Amino acid sequence: MKQSTDAAAVVRFLQAEHARLLFSSKVDLDGPIPRLFPELGRCHVWTAACDRNGYGNFSVYVPELKRTKNLLAHRASWTMQNGSAPDGLLLHFCDNRPCVNVAHVRIGSSKENTADMESRGRRGRGYRRRLRIGSAHHKAKLHEGLVPTIRVRVAAGESMCSLAREFGVTPAAIRQLFLRRTWRHVA
Repeated sequence: MKQSTDAAAVVRFLQAEHARLLFSSKVDLDGPIPRLFPELGRCHVWTAACDRNGYGNFSVYVPELKRTKNLLAHRASWTMQNGSAPDGLLLHFCDNRPCVNVAHVRIGSSKENTADMESRGRRGRGYRRRLRIGSAHHKAKLHEGLVPTIRVRVAAGESMCSLAREFGVTPAAIRQLFLRRTWRHVA
């Protein structure tokens, strides 16, 4: 019950003219034109604080609640235009996270969001297809030419510790390489 009361208070606050003025003072209407959907017009870029994922962060004091509420800027923009934010996600057509243009977002599910990310090649950190492997990885200390040699030397009975010292890695790295838990792409 309290959560719906809080949401209603936030909606009432965002519908007020002073909230709209505060919000619009933090928006640049001359943002980029979306590459995939140029017919939508320019992005309205949030110029104030953004969260670590790049989405605009609109922090406002709601007098009715007597506390500050932190809102995602694109959801606040949607609420100002449409009366209340949807229960689901708001998906960006423009792939521009700080964009608060309501014409650039639509209501969608988590599944649709994932499908969108996959189809546009922008899945987040840690996703296997985007990971750099082998010597292309920024922390690699070995390269593909050394891996078969190391495997042969371990198989021949050479100490993993001595190989680790020689190649400047840990014994655990040599073991992982030998067991093909790492450097799997190398024969």
